[in-house]
Amino acid sequence: MKFLTSLLIALVLMLNFLLSEPASAEPKYMKNPDYIEVTQALKQLSLVAEDEKQTQGAISDAVQQQLDYLQFQQYALKSGTNWGQCTNKTGKTIAVYGSPRKEDQDEQATLYFLGDNQTTPKKWDCDGFYLPQDLKGTNLGLSEQSEALQGPIAIKILDGTQLEITTNSESGNLEFNSPLAKVVQGNNINWFIPNISQSIIDSQIPNALSTKKS
Repeated sequence: MKFLTSLLIALVLMLNFLLSEPASAEPKYMKNPDYIEVTQALKQLSLVAEDEKQTQGAISDAVQQQLDYLQFQQYALKSGTNWGQCTNKTGKTIAVYGSPRKEDQDEQATLYFLGDNQTTPKKWDCDGFYLPQDLKGTNLGLSEQSEALQGPIAIKILDGTQLEITTNSESGNLEFNSPLAKVVQGNNINWFIPNISQSIIDSQIPNALSTKKS
């Protein structure tokens, strides 16, 4: 009886050892491509900030603002948030990028259509949005006024980002609010970036999982 009890205890301990994650294993967030990207950008910008301190005696406001944002974004990614969220406040249907459908597994992201006043739900990873060929886009999150981006392009956001897309009432340009959002081209990312107009997108039935935004 004692032998069977000892054997059972040994088997339980062995099973726990096999199933448990080693204490030295890296946290999951460190394998997130967005976390890696933010960390590298933070290291590079820290060198720029250090150079400014040595040559100018102080860090410029633009660099300091970007440092603060990168540090905050890195902290957000450490929390384990591995998805982004997109809100459409444009007054029209927009195209957003999300996890590929089963039939599109060769792509890193698939285009979905998000209706006006709709928000992608929590844990549905919105990777960014599509800017059609007949519209321009402006990133309001940048500290300095940036040139308007001309479609057709894809705008990629980092995990942990809440992206809100609106329409400028005067210019008709799409505006968004993510300082670290970046333009991606079809030749350096496996995303479908069509050459179509906003009228084509308006004719589509919204099919992205979404919730009403109050």
